Amino acid sequence: MFFYIDEGGNTGLHLFDPNQPTLSYGVLSSPADLDVAALKKVEQMRETLCVARIHAKDLGNEKLPRIAPAVLNLLRKLRIRFDFYKVRKVDLAITQFFDQVFDSGMNESVRWADYWTPMRYGVLFRVAELFDEELAKAAWQARIEGDDERAARQLRDVCVELISRCGHIPEEGLRGRVIDGLTWAAKNPGEISYNASSEHLPKKLKKTALHPISPNVIGFQFVMQGMARRLLEANTEASRIVVDQQAEFNGAQKTLSEMYAKATGTQFAQGPGMPKLEFDGMPTIPVEFLSSEKSAGLELVDVMLWIHRRLDEGKPVAEALMPLVRFNAPKGETNELSLMGLWHRWAPELSSVPDVAHVPPERVAEVRELMARDNARVKAALEACADRPL
Repeated sequence: MFFYIDEGGNTGLHLFDPNQPTLSYGVLSSPADLDVAALKKVEQMRETLCVARIHAKDLGNEKLPRIAPAVLNLLRKLRIRFDFYKVRKVDLAITQFFDQVFDSGMNESVRWADYWTPMRYGVLFRVAELFDEELAKAAWQARIEGDDERAARQLRDVCVELISRCGHIPEEGLRGRVIDGLTWAAKNPGEISYNASSEHLPKKLKKTALHPISPNVIGFQFVMQGMARRLLEANTEASRIVVDQQAEFNGAQKTLSEMYAKATGTQFAQGPGMPKLEFDGMPTIPVEFLSSEKSAGLELVDVMLWIHRRLDEGKPVAEALMPLVRFNAPKGETNELSLMGLWHRWAPELSSVPDVAHVPPERVAEVRELMARDNARVKAALEACADRPL
C-alpha cells in the first residue's frame, strides 16, 4: 500500500495564532503508486488549470471545480482513501499541562486512579474548564521555556492562579483532589519536569528538544496509527510512504516513524479501564520526504486536505467539490486531539457508575485499602511541603 501525507495549519510551537487554530494532516492511501499510476491524469489536470503544479490554496473554490470530476475518477479507479487528522492547538496546551502536572509518577499528591484510569478524564475536563486563553498561553510558555528557573516560576504562577479558580469545580471531592495536585506542583515546580527544553542542553539541541511536543509531531502519531489500521485491514504491508517536505519538523517525524517501526507488533497495558497502547501493523519502511513538485500523490492529497480543512473551519466549499467529500466519507477516517473529541469518547463511561452490589466484597475491600494507602501517601506529600509558601 502507498501513502501520501500533507499537513496544513502549521505554526510550529506558536499555538495561539487565531488564523491557524488547528494543525491538520491529510493521508491518501492506495494499492497503486500514485506518482506513477496517477501521473498522466494529474499532468492533464495541470494543463486544464494552466499551472505547473496543483496547489489547492492558490486555486481555491474558483478553479478547483474544473478538475473535481477527474480527481473523483481517480479516487474510484485507484481505490484511493483519504484520512483526516487534527490537533486543536489551544487544547494541546491544556492537555500538555494536565499530562505533566497531574502525572502521579511525578506529582506525589495526585491519586493513582486520577491519572491511570478513566477517572483522569473527569479530572482533565474540570481542570480544562478553569483555563481561559491567557492562562493557556502562560502554561504553554512555561512548557517551551528553556530556562529552568524561569519555567519553574511560570509553572508555579499558573498553578496558583488555577487554585484560585477551583471554586468553580462543583464536585467537592474532585475539587479537593485538584487543589492537592496543583498545590504540590506549585510548591515543587522543579520536580514536575514541566519544561520540555532545558538550559543544560547544548544550544543547537534546545529547539529540537521541543519538537516532540509540537502539534506537528503529536498529529503525526495519528498518521502512524492510521496507516497501521489501513495495513491491518488490507492485510498487507507499506510499499512507500511519502511526506511533504518542510524544513523544521521532518526530522522529528522521521524519528517518530522509526520509533513506531521498532515497536510494531507490541502492546502496552495501561491502567484498568484504559485502552492498550497497540503498535500492531506499524509500517517499517523508511519515510520519504519529497517536494510536491516531485509527487503527483502529494498534489492530490493537497486538494483533499484543502477541502476538508475548509469544511472543518466552517468556510465555504464550492458545491462542485462536495462529491469528493461524499465519495470518501464512508471510507475515510477522522481522528483528533481535542477536548471535545475526548469528551465524546469518555463522557459516556464517566457517567455510568458501576453497581457496587455486583462487585465481590473482597474486591471492594481491596479497592478501599488501595485508596486508603493512596490517600495516606498524598497526605504525607502535602505535609512534607506544608511550610513552603504558595
